[in-house]
Amino acid sequence: MHEAIVVLADRTGSSVPAIQKFMKATHSELLGTKPKAFNTAVYSAIKAGVKEGKLVKVKCSYKINRNWVEKEKSAYRAKEAKKKAMERKKKKDAEDSKKKKEATEKALKLKQQKLEAEQKKKVEAALTADEKAQLEKVVSFLNCACGTPCYSTNNLICLSLPGIIVMIRNWAQKR
Repeated sequence: MHEAIVVLADRTGSSVPAIQKFMKATHSELLGTKPKAFNTAVYSAIKAGVKEGKLVKVKCSYKINRNWVEKEKSAYRAKEAKKKAMERKKKKDAEDSKKKKEATEKALKLKQQKLEAEQKKKVEAALTADEKAQLEKVVSFLNCACGTPCYSTNNLICLSLPGIIVMIRNWAQKR
C-alpha cells in the first residue's frame, strides 16, 4: 500500500480505487483473490495505517504522513550511527588488544634476555681462570656457520653456554 501511494505520487493523495488498481496491476498474485476479500483487506490496511499514523486522510484520498516519514528516517539514521559506533569500538578494541599483546610479547622477550644475561654472568662468575681459558679455546674452535660463538641451535655443533661449561668440566676431570 505504501508503495502504491509513493508511486502514484498524487499531490492531493491517492484514492482507494487508484490504490487497488495499482496493487492489482503490479502484483499478479492478487488477481485471483475474491473482490470482496481484496476490498476488505485494502480498507482494513488503510484504517490500520491511519491509526498508526503512517497515513493521513485528505478528503477521500490518503497521503503518507510526513511526520511518520521523518520519524522513520531519524530511527534509521540512529540505528546506522549505532552500528557504525559499534564497528569503530570493535576496531579500536582489536587495535588495543593487538598493542597489549605486542607489549606483553616485548616484555617477555626483554625478561627472557635479562634472565639469559644473568645466567651467563652467574656461570662466568663461577668459572675459574683455567676454565675460562679452556672455554675460550672451545668457543673459538666451535664457531658455527652462523658466526656466533655457539649460542644458537641452528647447527649441530652449536651448544648453549652452560652446556659448553659442563662439557669443559667433564673434559678437565677426565684429563
